[in-house]
Amino acid sequence: MSPWRVAVEVAECRCPRVRRGQGIVQSWDVVMMTGGQNDYSACTTWLTHKNDAYLLHVYRGRLEYPELRCKVIGFAAEHRATRS
Repeated sequence: MSPWRVAVEVAECRCPRVRRGQGIVQSWDVVMMTGGQNDYSACTTWLTHKNDAYLLHVYRGRLEYPELRCKVIGFAAEHRATRS
């Protein structure tokens, strides 16, 4: 198991719910073309608390717009994002 996965699991265990002063933020880098030579769309999900940020989840994939839109909405709901 990678050290990053362990860190994510520890963060999820310690932070099961967003508390006052915390937030879940998602950052998306979207790509409009899905060809093999094109980049991936990517999303990172972060827990923010005071001046700290904890990486909770990373996603990357090549999706056409309708599927990408569904993925954005789905991840926002899954992680209860407060900002994106």
